[in-house]
Amino acid sequence: MNSLQFLARERSPGVLLVAVLSTRNLLGEFLMIASTYRSQVFSLSLIILPAFLMMGCGLADYEAKMAAAQAAVKQFDDENKYLEEYPIEWPPDKEGGKGAREADLFFRPPKGIGRRSDPTADDNHLYTYSAIKENSFVSQVDVGVVQEKEEGDLFQYLLPRFGGEPDKVRHEEKKLAGGRTLKVDYVKINGNGSSFLIYGWHRDGFSFAIVFKVESKKNDTTTNTVIDLCLKSIVVGKEAAEKRRMFSKSKPTKTAQAASGS
Repeated sequence: MNSLQFLARERSPGVLLVAVLSTRNLLGEFLMIASTYRSQVFSLSLIILPAFLMMGCGLADYEAKMAAAQAAVKQFDDENKYLEEYPIEWPPDKEGGKGAREADLFFRPPKGIGRRSDPTADDNHLYTYSAIKENSFVSQVDVGVVQEKEEGDLFQYLLPRFGGEPDKVRHEEKKLAGGRTLKVDYVKINGNGSSFLIYGWHRDGFSFAIVFKVESKKNDTTTNTVIDLCLKSIVVGKEAAEKRRMFSKSKPTKTAQAASGS
Protein backbone atom coordinates (compact mmCIF):
# COMPACT_ATOMS: atom_id res chain seq x y z
CA MET A 1 0.00 0.00 0.00
CA ASN A 2 1.47 3.41 -0.93
CA SER A 3 1.14 6.61 1.08
CA LEU A 4 -1.87 7.98 -0.77
CA GLN A 5 -3.79 4.73 -0.39
CA PHE A 6 -2.96 4.66 3.32
CA LEU A 7 -4.14 8.22 3.80
CA ALA A 8 -7.36 7.47 1.93
CA ARG A 9 -7.97 4.50 4.21
CA GLU A 10 -7.39 6.71 7.24
CA ARG A 11 -10.06 9.12 5.90
CA SER A 12 -8.05 12.28 6.53
CA PRO A 13 -9.06 14.76 3.77
CA GLY A 14 -6.76 17.53 4.97
CA VAL A 15 -3.66 15.36 4.94
CA LEU A 16 -4.82 13.65 1.78
CA LEU A 17 -4.91 17.01 0.00
CA VAL A 18 -1.24 17.56 0.82
CA ALA A 19 -0.46 14.09 -0.48
CA VAL A 20 -2.42 14.77 -3.66
CA LEU A 21 -0.53 18.00 -4.31
CA SER A 22 2.79 16.23 -3.94
CA THR A 23 1.86 13.22 -6.06
CA ARG A 24 3.38 13.18 -9.54
CA ASN A 25 1.03 10.62 -11.03
CA LEU A 26 -2.11 12.14 -9.53
CA LEU A 27 -4.67 10.57 -11.84
CA GLY A 28 -3.09 7.13 -11.70
CA GLU A 29 -3.15 7.19 -7.90
CA PHE A 30 -6.76 8.36 -7.91
CA LEU A 31 -7.86 5.56 -10.22
CA MET A 32 -6.04 2.89 -8.20
CA ILE A 33 -7.67 3.82 -4.89
CA ALA A 34 -10.99 4.56 -6.59
CA SER A 35 -12.03 0.97 -7.18
CA THR A 36 -11.31 0.05 -3.55
CA TYR A 37 -12.44 3.02 -1.44
CA ARG A 38 -15.84 3.59 -3.00
CA SER A 39 -17.16 5.59 -0.06
CA GLN A 40 -14.41 8.17 -0.53
CA VAL A 41 -15.04 8.91 -4.20
CA PHE A 42 -17.00 12.11 -3.76
CA SER A 43 -14.59 13.46 -1.16
CA LEU A 44 -11.71 12.69 -3.48
CA SER A 45 -13.44 14.44 -6.36
CA LEU A 46 -13.88 17.58 -4.28
CA ILE A 47 -10.23 17.44 -3.26
CA ILE A 48 -8.88 16.91 -6.76
CA LEU A 49 -10.61 19.95 -8.28
CA PRO A 50 -8.86 22.62 -6.18
CA ALA A 51 -5.70 20.55 -6.26
CA PHE A 52 -5.46 20.90 -10.03
CA LEU A 53 -5.99 24.65 -9.76
CA MET A 54 -3.30 25.02 -7.10
CA MET A 55 -0.85 23.00 -9.19
CA GLY A 56 -1.03 25.65 -11.89
CA CYS A 57 -2.02 23.33 -14.73
CA GLY A 58 -2.62 24.81 -18.15
CA LEU A 59 -6.25 25.03 -19.21
CA ALA A 60 -6.07 22.18 -21.72
CA ASP A 61 -4.15 19.97 -19.28
CA TYR A 62 -6.58 20.80 -16.51
CA GLU A 63 -9.63 20.04 -18.65
CA ALA A 64 -8.16 16.72 -19.76
CA LYS A 65 -7.42 15.64 -16.20
CA MET A 66 -10.81 16.76 -14.94
CA ALA A 67 -12.51 14.82 -17.73
CA ALA A 68 -10.55 11.74 -16.71
CA ALA A 69 -11.47 12.27 -13.05
CA GLN A 70 -15.14 12.66 -13.95
CA ALA A 71 -14.95 9.45 -15.97
CA ALA A 72 -13.52 7.71 -12.91
CA VAL A 73 -16.42 8.98 -10.78
CA LYS A 74 -18.90 7.71 -13.37
CA GLN A 75 -17.18 4.33 -13.31
CA PHE A 76 -17.65 4.30 -9.51
CA ASP A 77 -21.35 4.87 -9.91
CA ASP A 78 -21.63 2.18 -12.56
CA GLU A 79 -19.63 -0.32 -10.48
CA ASN A 80 -21.87 0.23 -7.47
CA LYS A 81 -24.95 -0.14 -9.66
CA TYR A 82 -23.94 -3.21 -11.65
CA LEU A 83 -21.28 -5.11 -9.66
CA GLU A 84 -21.36 -6.88 -6.31
CA GLU A 85 -19.52 -5.28 -3.41
CA TYR A 86 -17.29 -8.31 -2.97
CA PRO A 87 -14.79 -10.18 -5.17
CA ILE A 88 -15.26 -13.86 -5.94
CA GLU A 89 -13.54 -16.39 -3.70
CA TRP A 90 -11.24 -19.05 -5.11
CA PRO A 91 -12.38 -22.45 -3.80
CA PRO A 92 -9.88 -24.92 -2.31
CA ASP A 93 -7.97 -26.69 -5.08
CA LYS A 94 -9.52 -30.05 -5.89
CA GLU A 95 -7.45 -33.20 -6.08
CA GLY A 96 -5.97 -33.33 -9.55
CA GLY A 97 -6.90 -29.73 -10.29
CA LYS A 98 -4.18 -27.47 -11.65
CA GLY A 99 -3.52 -23.77 -11.58
CA ALA A 100 -6.39 -22.46 -9.47
CA ARG A 101 -4.34 -21.86 -6.33
CA GLU A 102 -1.15 -20.95 -8.15
CA ALA A 103 -2.49 -17.97 -10.11
CA ASP A 104 -4.41 -15.48 -7.99
CA LEU A 105 -7.29 -13.54 -9.51
CA PHE A 106 -9.31 -10.58 -8.20
CA PHE A 107 -12.67 -10.27 -9.93
CA ARG A 108 -15.91 -8.53 -8.96
CA PRO A 109 -18.97 -10.42 -10.24
CA PRO A 110 -22.18 -8.88 -11.57
CA LYS A 111 -24.96 -8.00 -9.13
CA GLY A 112 -26.79 -11.10 -8.02
CA ILE A 113 -23.90 -13.56 -8.49
CA GLY A 114 -22.63 -15.31 -5.36
CA ARG A 115 -19.08 -14.92 -4.12
CA ARG A 116 -18.51 -18.68 -3.63
CA SER A 117 -18.50 -21.26 -6.40
CA ASP A 118 -21.00 -24.10 -6.68
CA PRO A 119 -19.09 -27.31 -5.87
CA THR A 120 -21.70 -29.42 -7.65
CA ALA A 121 -21.05 -27.60 -10.93
CA ASP A 122 -17.27 -27.11 -10.73
CA ASP A 123 -14.88 -29.16 -12.81
CA ASN A 124 -11.09 -29.19 -13.19
CA HIS A 125 -11.12 -26.28 -15.60
CA LEU A 126 -13.94 -23.97 -14.51
CA TYR A 127 -15.38 -22.77 -11.21
CA THR A 128 -19.08 -21.94 -11.45
CA TYR A 129 -20.58 -18.93 -9.66
CA SER A 130 -24.38 -18.98 -9.86
CA ALA A 131 -27.03 -16.33 -9.38
CA ILE A 132 -28.30 -16.03 -5.81
CA LYS A 133 -30.99 -13.44 -6.59
CA GLU A 134 -33.79 -13.16 -9.09
CA ASN A 135 -33.40 -10.76 -12.02
CA SER A 136 -29.59 -10.92 -11.93
CA PHE A 137 -27.87 -9.29 -14.89
CA VAL A 138 -26.32 -12.66 -15.76
CA SER A 139 -27.45 -16.10 -14.60
CA GLN A 140 -24.02 -17.70 -14.20
CA VAL A 141 -20.30 -16.91 -14.35
CA ASP A 142 -17.63 -19.57 -14.90
CA VAL A 143 -14.02 -18.71 -14.11
CA GLY A 144 -11.02 -20.86 -14.98
CA VAL A 145 -7.22 -20.81 -15.03
CA VAL A 146 -4.69 -23.43 -16.16
CA GLN A 147 -0.95 -23.58 -16.65
CA GLU A 148 -0.31 -23.12 -20.36
CA LYS A 149 2.75 -25.36 -20.34
CA GLU A 150 0.74 -28.31 -19.07
CA GLU A 151 -2.77 -27.76 -20.41
CA GLY A 152 -2.50 -25.23 -23.24
CA ASP A 153 -4.93 -22.46 -24.12
CA LEU A 154 -8.06 -22.62 -21.93
CA PHE A 155 -10.04 -20.34 -24.26
CA GLN A 156 -9.42 -22.62 -27.25
CA TYR A 157 -10.31 -25.65 -25.12
CA LEU A 158 -13.66 -24.12 -24.17
CA LEU A 159 -14.71 -23.13 -27.70
CA PRO A 160 -15.95 -26.57 -28.86
CA ARG A 161 -17.33 -27.31 -25.40
CA PHE A 162 -19.78 -24.41 -25.76
CA GLY A 163 -20.27 -24.88 -29.50
CA GLY A 164 -18.08 -21.98 -30.57
CA GLU A 165 -16.35 -21.55 -33.93
CA PRO A 166 -12.72 -20.34 -34.20
CA ASP A 167 -13.51 -17.99 -37.12
CA LYS A 168 -15.99 -16.10 -34.91
CA VAL A 169 -13.35 -15.14 -32.33
CA ARG A 170 -12.61 -11.45 -31.90
CA HIS A 171 -9.61 -9.77 -30.27
CA GLU A 172 -10.17 -6.83 -27.95
CA GLU A 173 -8.10 -4.65 -25.64
CA LYS A 174 -9.78 -3.58 -22.41
CA LYS A 175 -8.58 -0.49 -20.56
CA LEU A 176 -8.29 -1.14 -16.84
CA ALA A 177 -7.77 1.12 -13.82
CA GLY A 178 -4.34 2.64 -13.32
CA GLY A 179 -3.54 2.74 -17.03
CA ARG A 180 -3.38 -1.07 -17.33
CA THR A 181 -4.70 -2.93 -20.36
CA LEU A 182 -6.04 -6.44 -20.85
CA LYS A 183 -5.85 -8.10 -24.28
CA VAL A 184 -8.62 -10.69 -24.56
CA ASP A 185 -10.00 -13.19 -27.04
CA TYR A 186 -13.77 -13.01 -27.19
CA VAL A 187 -16.65 -14.96 -28.71
CA LYS A 188 -20.43 -14.91 -28.24
CA ILE A 189 -22.25 -18.21 -28.62
CA ASN A 190 -26.04 -18.16 -28.90
CA GLY A 191 -27.89 -21.11 -27.43
CA ASN A 192 -31.46 -22.14 -26.74
CA GLY A 193 -32.83 -19.28 -24.64
CA SER A 194 -29.43 -18.08 -23.46
CA SER A 195 -26.04 -16.91 -24.75
CA PHE A 196 -22.50 -17.62 -23.59
CA LEU A 197 -19.92 -14.83 -23.76
CA ILE A 198 -16.41 -16.25 -23.41
CA TYR A 199 -13.31 -14.17 -22.70
CA GLY A 200 -9.77 -15.53 -22.55
CA TRP A 201 -6.33 -14.02 -21.90
CA HIS A 202 -2.79 -14.97 -20.90
CA ARG A 203 -0.53 -13.82 -18.09
CA ASP A 204 2.74 -15.14 -16.62
CA GLY A 205 2.45 -18.61 -18.12
CA PHE A 206 -1.22 -19.06 -17.21
CA SER A 207 -4.29 -19.15 -19.41
CA PHE A 208 -7.44 -17.54 -17.97
CA ALA A 209 -11.05 -17.68 -19.11
CA ILE A 210 -14.35 -16.21 -17.93
CA VAL A 211 -17.71 -17.34 -19.29
CA PHE A 212 -20.86 -15.26 -18.77
CA LYS A 213 -24.21 -16.99 -19.25
CA VAL A 214 -26.89 -14.46 -20.20
CA GLU A 215 -30.58 -15.12 -20.71
CA SER A 216 -31.75 -14.03 -24.17
CA LYS A 217 -34.41 -11.72 -22.73
CA LYS A 218 -31.77 -9.54 -21.06
CA ASN A 219 -30.99 -6.13 -22.56
CA ASP A 220 -27.82 -6.32 -24.66
CA THR A 221 -26.67 -2.77 -23.89
CA THR A 222 -26.94 -3.23 -20.13
CA THR A 223 -25.37 -6.68 -20.29
CA ASN A 224 -22.40 -5.33 -22.24
CA THR A 225 -21.93 -2.57 -19.66
CA VAL A 226 -22.01 -5.07 -16.78
CA ILE A 227 -19.53 -7.44 -18.42
CA ASP A 228 -17.19 -4.62 -19.39
CA LEU A 229 -17.12 -3.41 -15.77
CA CYS A 230 -16.45 -6.96 -14.57
CA LEU A 231 -13.49 -7.29 -16.90
CA LYS A 232 -12.14 -3.91 -15.82
CA SER A 233 -12.17 -5.10 -12.20
CA ILE A 234 -9.72 -7.94 -12.95
CA VAL A 235 -6.34 -7.95 -11.23
CA VAL A 236 -4.03 -10.96 -11.67
CA GLY A 237 -0.96 -12.18 -9.80
CA LYS A 238 0.61 -10.66 -6.70
CA GLU A 239 -1.42 -7.49 -7.13
CA ALA A 240 -4.63 -9.53 -6.77
CA ALA A 241 -3.88 -10.48 -3.17
CA GLU A 242 -3.07 -6.86 -2.30
CA LYS A 243 -6.23 -5.67 -4.03
CA ARG A 244 -8.33 -8.18 -2.12
CA ARG A 245 -6.73 -7.16 1.18
CA MET A 246 -7.35 -3.47 0.51
CA PHE A 247 -10.88 -4.19 -0.62
CA SER A 248 -11.63 -6.04 2.61
CA LYS A 249 -10.67 -2.91 4.57
CA SER A 250 -13.89 -1.31 3.37
CA LYS A 251 -16.73 -1.78 5.84
CA PRO A 252 -18.90 -4.61 4.46
CA THR A 253 -22.49 -3.80 3.62
CA LYS A 254 -25.46 -5.94 4.63
CA THR A 255 -25.52 -7.35 1.09
CA ALA A 256 -21.91 -8.45 1.28
CA GLN A 257 -22.38 -9.88 4.75
CA ALA A 258 -25.42 -11.88 3.66
CA ALA A 259 -23.60 -13.23 0.61
CA SER A 260 -20.64 -14.30 2.72
CA GLY A 261 -22.90 -16.02 5.22
CA SER A 262 -21.69 -13.88 8.13
